[in-house]
Amino acid sequence: MRIAFFVFVCSAMLPQVAVGAAAPGTYEACSQVLRDADNAGKRISPRQVAAVLNATNSRCLSSAETSEWLNEVLFHALLVRPAAFLEAFARVDQVTRRNIIAELESPVNDGIDLPKVYRSVWSVKGGNGKDKQAIISALRTAGDKAGLQLP
Repeated sequence: MRIAFFVFVCSAMLPQVAVGAAAPGTYEACSQVLRDADNAGKRISPRQVAAVLNATNSRCLSSAETSEWLNEVLFHALLVRPAAFLEAFARVDQVTRRNIIAELESPVNDGIDLPKVYRSVWSVKGGNGKDKQAIISALRTAGDKAGLQLP
């Protein structure tokens, strides 16, 4: 009886992870975040936007395939949920901020409509003006690289 009680108490102290859930920071977790956000399309939630931004500080950038996918999902999130993007951007650490800015300065897909993304960000009212300016500056850099003149 004492052994069963000891096993029960010890198992209750272990971290609980859902069966089939990938450990945070792994390639599998990164892929799941991107898959969920990508599948959500225009219905991407603020929570999913935050998860995508946080994925830029993980294994997502270590693989060419997931790095490209992450870049595309970042631009999509910025286009359809610019306020949520800026809100989540305000809460990430400096390393993640630099990674996000670097991704936005270099879109991997020619199909990304930079002027439309730029207007989407520009239209956001309130929030942290410094963060908004950092994103707009990154989009201008991307525009310059693509030969586009963004205002």
